[in-house]
Amino acid sequence: MRSFLQWLLAASIALAATGLLAVTVADDTQAEALWGIVGPLGIVTVIWAVTGPVWALFTPARRARS
Repeated sequence: MRSFLQWLLAASIALAATGLLAVTVADDTQAEALWGIVGPLGIVTVIWAVTGPVWALFTPARRARS
């Protein structure tokens, strides 16, 4: 779960930095290319969420062997 939270932080920083660049210094063509990062970030985040934390919520805990 910790690694997923780190990913969310990293993705948020990447999105904020890219958005800031797209809004402040990029021309229209560059801004369009910069906003293209939103799709891949979203896809990776959703896949990771489903195969990580959400999967763990619905998987019964394994008992330790004695």
